[in-house]
Amino acid sequence: VRWISSDPGVFTVEPLPGTDNSEAIVTGKSPGRATLIVDGGIYGKSSINITVYKFSLHYLYLGDDVQKPVYNGKAQEPEVLDVFGDTTKTTGRWGLIKDQDYTVSYEDNVKCGKATVIAEGIGDFTYPVTSWFAIVPAKAKIKEVEAGDRQMTVSFDSQKDSGISGYEISYQE
Repeated sequence: VRWISSDPGVFTVEPLPGTDNSEAIVTGKSPGRATLIVDGGIYGKSSINITVYKFSLHYLYLGDDVQKPVYNGKAQEPEVLDVFGDTTKTTGRWGLIKDQDYTVSYEDNVKCGKATVIAEGIGDFTYPVTSWFAIVPAKAKIKEVEAGDRQMTVSFDSQKDSGISGYEISYQE
């Protein structure tokens, strides 16, 4: 029995070791469609079309102890610690490699609030995965406190560029 791939760039086929070539292992190489041909000699030929699909990214990991970045007017980009996908099936190794298997981008990561990080697959990896992190405001700096009759006025540096819409002030007698 001979096992033949019509396109070894899509998949390869090898006889299973320890058999009489009656069984084979098909290994996907890249997305596409090709035909597996089984040539049984005097017993005839048979064929089947095989489609190899791209693999999905599954999970993006920023870490359990990601510090909430403090607003400073600049883009916040916490490190992506890991991205998981169907890696052992395509690369023979565990874990994906940044800029080889995926790229990282960020959205809404300058002002206070919810920011998004996106891992997008490269090559045989597809379906982007997202996660989010919070950007917190810097601690307000009090400029002046004026005491009045049963009231007080507090002045502080503006943080309007950070996206903050209000402040909470408390006091204790």
